[in-house]
Amino acid sequence: MKIKKIDESNIIFDDESYLTWDYKQDCCEYNYADFEQIEKSALNYDFDKDTFRLIPNDYGFRFGDKNRTFFIPCYSQQNGFYSSEVDIFYYDKDENKILDLKKIDCYLYDFESEKRYFNKD
Repeated sequence: MKIKKIDESNIIFDDESYLTWDYKQDCCEYNYADFEQIEKSALNYDFDKDTFRLIPNDYGFRFGDKNRTFFIPCYSQQNGFYSSEVDIFYYDKDENKILDLKKIDCYLYDFESEKRYFNKD
C-alpha cells in the first residue's frame, strides 16, 4: 500500500486505511503529530500491509513495515502546565482500529519564538 494523501490530521493510504492522532485536551494546549513533516521518500514507498507497524520514538513515532520505517515528530504548543502527550491510531477503510500507540511524548514548542523544548521530566 502506498500513501495517497497527507494533511494535518491524517495519512491516507491507497487502500483507504489511515493514520491519525488524538488527545484529551486539558485546557490551553494543542498537541499533534506533524504528518506534513514526513520524509519525502515515504511518498513513493510501497508498505507491506501484513507487517505494518507503529513504533514509539523520542518525541514522536515511526511507522512502516519490516523493511523500513519513517519518523513523524509530535509537538505540544502550550505554556508547560498541561499534558504534552498524543495518541496515534491506524484504522482500516471501515474505521476499525488496527493499531495504536498511547501517550506519545511531544516536543514542547513555542511557535512565537520558534524554540523547541524537551519535556520537563
